[in-house]
Amino acid sequence: MKKLLLSIGNVYLFSVNIISKKILFLLLLFIPFSAANGTDFTALGKQLIEEHKEKSFLVVYKKDSKTLIYLVANHGDENNKNLVNYVFNNKLFPPPQVVVVEWERKDRDFEYPSTAEANIAAFFAWNHNIPIVRADLATDDWFEVLKNKYGYIYRDFQGFIIIRSMFAEDAAYKDRKTPEYWLNDTQRFYNPKYGDRLTPESFLEWFKEAFNGEEFYKIDFSKYPNPYDYDGPFMSNRMSLRVSQSGREPFMRENIKAAIEKYDVVYVGTGGLHYIANMQMLQEIFGEPNKIIQDISSVKLPPLPKAEDKEGQAIKLDLVDFDNFINNLK
Repeated sequence: MKKLLLSIGNVYLFSVNIISKKILFLLLLFIPFSAANGTDFTALGKQLIEEHKEKSFLVVYKKDSKTLIYLVANHGDENNKNLVNYVFNNKLFPPPQVVVVEWERKDRDFEYPSTAEANIAAFFAWNHNIPIVRADLATDDWFEVLKNKYGYIYRDFQGFIIIRSMFAEDAAYKDRKTPEYWLNDTQRFYNPKYGDRLTPESFLEWFKEAFNGEEFYKIDFSKYPNPYDYDGPFMSNRMSLRVSQSGREPFMRENIKAAIEKYDVVYVGTGGLHYIANMQMLQEIFGEPNKIIQDISSVKLPPLPKAEDKEGQAIKLDLVDFDNFINNLK
C-alpha cells in the first residue's frame, strides 16, 4: 500500500504504511470525530493510550486567530523537555501567551529540573514572563467530590490512590512491592483532617474487603479490569477511572476553555487520559487538529535552560472560581 508522508518545514510527522497499527491512532485523529458522527471517543482514546504510554507528542489546533498547542504527555517521558522547548522555540506558531498544566490548584509547588511536563512548562513560563494556570483539583478537592457524589470514606480514597499508583507503574502485574512502599509513595495525597492514615496492616484489611476476600500478595489482578479503563467496572464499579476522575476533568475543561477565550495562543499539557476527556470539547471549539508533532529530532533547538537560569517568579493565574465550580458541578 502507498505510504502517507506529512511534513511541516523540516519536521517529519510520520512516514509509515497506512495499515500500521503503530500509527493508527494518529490517522484516526484526522478523521472527523464529532458526536454527530457517532464517534466513540472512548474507543478512539484507548488506541491513543496504547501509544502514549511509549511516547509523548503535540497536537496543534488552529481556528481564526486562536492557536492551541496540546502536549499529550507520558508523565516522566524524557522527551517532554524537548517537546516543551520546541513549543517555545519553533517557527510554526508563536510562543504561548499562557501555560495551562495538569497541576494541583493549590498546595503543590513547581520544581526544576524535572522530567514532569508541568514543571518544565512552568520553568519556561517563568523565563518568558507568562502566566501559569494550574488546572487540576487539589487532593482535598478531589476527595470532597468523591465523598459527596459517590459516598467515599477516607479509607476508600487512600486505598484507591494506592491501587491507582500500582496500575500506573504496571506494578500490579510485574512488581507487587510492599504496603509500606505504596503508603510512602502516596504520602502527598494524605490529609490528617479527613481521618487516620492507613497503616500496612489496615491497608491489607481494606484490600481484602475491597477485593472480595482476596489477599494482596496472592491476588491475580488480571481477573480485574484495569482501573484506567474508562468503561470497565473495578471493585463494584466504584473505583473505575470515570468515577475517580470526577471533578478533575470538568475543572480542567473549564480552565482550558477560559484560557482559549482570554488568549490567542495557549499551551496545554496533560496526560493522555485527560486529553481523551477533552477531545470532544476541542473538536467543538476548533474542529479537527491541524498538526500532530511527534519526532522533532531534525529540529535544531536552543539548549535547555538550567535551574540557575531561572528568571522572575511564577505568575499563577486563576481563571475559574473554584467555589462556583463546585456549586455548579453536576
